[in-house]
Amino acid sequence: LSLSLSLSLSLSLSLTLSHTHAYKISSGVCTDCFPLSPKDIASIIESLRKFFGRTHHLRIFDWRVYPQKKGGDIDLYIESTCPDIRHLIDMKSKFLVALVYKIGDRKVDVVINFGAPELPIYRVARKEGIQLV
Repeated sequence: LSLSLSLSLSLSLSLTLSHTHAYKISSGVCTDCFPLSPKDIASIIESLRKFFGRTHHLRIFDWRVYPQKKGGDIDLYIESTCPDIRHLIDMKSKFLVALVYKIGDRKVDVVINFGAPELPIYRVARKEGIQLV
């Protein structure tokens, strides 16, 4: 189920991105991820740590890392070492519900790389995204 969700997301993602913006990182948090506020970023990281723990890596990618682009969703990429897909789906659901309470009702797409076969969206997120944790 999680793999098919990632596959459908990868089909809609533009794979031609260019890095042209410098980012300010303070205490491991991107404070210049337009248009997310530092409070939004801190809330996303706090929720990640609550539901996924401290061993997972988080990147924000796609249009949110490019101030000149327009868009309405927040695209997050999580690298996990957890092999239990059911557990990851449960954590992802709880994470998304927590984000609604913390940052409001905004469209958030979460792609989780759990060690399955490499998908193109994983490469894009690692190459073009900004690592938050």
